[in-house]
Amino acid sequence: MTQIDYFIDLFAGRNRRGAGQPSPHHRNHMSSRTDDRSTLVLGPAIPASGATACLDVEHDADREVPLGVVHVDYVRSPERRIRRWTDRATPTPHRVGLLRVGWRGQGHSSVERLAETEGLRLRFEPIQEPGNLSAIGRGLIRLLEWLDESPIRIVVCVHSLSVALQYASTQRLLDFLSECREQFRRYGASAHFHLDPDAHSDETVDRLYDAFDDGSVFRASIPDQ
Repeated sequence: MTQIDYFIDLFAGRNRRGAGQPSPHHRNHMSSRTDDRSTLVLGPAIPASGATACLDVEHDADREVPLGVVHVDYVRSPERRIRRWTDRATPTPHRVGLLRVGWRGQGHSSVERLAETEGLRLRFEPIQEPGNLSAIGRGLIRLLEWLDESPIRIVVCVHSLSVALQYASTQRLLDFLSECREQFRRYGASAHFHLDPDAHSDETVDRLYDAFDDGSVFRASIPDQ
């Protein structure tokens, strides 16, 4: 069984058991919002300073509901990412789930203590092996379920697909993204995926581009985070 097959089976098994289902209050909030609200953000994988916050590309006008963020990060250290959210995010997230891929540094407690000192309610999920899509998928499920404990709108940032493609083929990544986006739909989450088009062949960029609607591709005029 491949990692993708296992990830798909994991989703299916949890759904059959009733676990991993959005809670009733969240289902009511997202009742008319189960469409795919995923955006491909084109820009450098390692951005320059002065970048705007990821929330700048979100078009969700429902500001009355607290914000929950899932950040799948291949690039920044957890400490730097925490400080960027607390320094620059508007509105300040109610909860942040940080899934750091390829992280072999300090563990949960020190990262979560730093977030607490910054006034941020955070859950940290480190994934050591960046090519282990099953582990990344399981971490995503845990964070979505944690955010789903209270009625909040969920924004998912994946930073970035360009780094992920160093550890997975284009087809494996497309299959993985399809399963992730299905989960985002079920939880009423809006998601954006960063991609540096200059880092890949035209064929790779076209295949990823085709996975999104034409109106769901955003080219950042100022490189994002």
